[in-house]
Amino acid sequence: MKKRYKNIMGKAMLTILFLLLGYSVYAEIVIDKKKEPADAVFDFTLEDLEGNQLSLEDYKGKGMVVNFWATYCPPCKKELPYFEKIYQEYGSQGVEVVAINVGEPVIAVNSFLSKNKVSFPILLDQDQQATEAFKIITLPVTLFINSEGEIVEKINGEASEQMLRENVMKIVH
Repeated sequence: MKKRYKNIMGKAMLTILFLLLGYSVYAEIVIDKKKEPADAVFDFTLEDLEGNQLSLEDYKGKGMVVNFWATYCPPCKKELPYFEKIYQEYGSQGVEVVAINVGEPVIAVNSFLSKNKVSFPILLDQDQQATEAFKIITLPVTLFINSEGEIVEKINGEASEQMLRENVMKIVH
C-alpha cells in the first residue's frame, strides 16, 4: 500500500511541476506581452456617437490624452470630470482628449452621457480593434501621446486629477 501511495504522490508531484512550468511559459509569452505598453501609435478609425468616422490621423501633430473606458466601470465614472477639466484647460494648448468606449452599444453610452455631460469626443470601439491593438486588458487605461505620435505615458487603472495634469505637461506644445 505504501508503494502505491508513493507512486501516486510521485505522479501528482510531477503533474503539478509540469503545470507550473507550462503556466510559467504561458505567462512569459502571452500575459507579459499583453502588459507591455505600446510605444508607438497605429492609426485606426472609429465612429463617434453621431456615426462620424474619426481616426487618430485627424489629430496628427497634437498631443492626445486617450482614455479607454466603459459605463459600468466605477473608476471610469470617477475620472470623467477630470478629463473634461483637462480638455477645457489644455485644448487651446494643442492637447486633445478622446475617450474610447470599449464594447458597449451606442444606446448605453448615450444614456450614461445624458447624465454625465462631456464636450470632448467619445469614440466607440464596439469590435475592440483599438482596445486589442493597444493591449488593453483592464479598464480604465489612459494613454498620453505626444505630437510625434509616441506614447509617452500609460496609466493602467484609475488616475487622479493630479496624475492627469502631470502627464499632460509631457505632451503640451
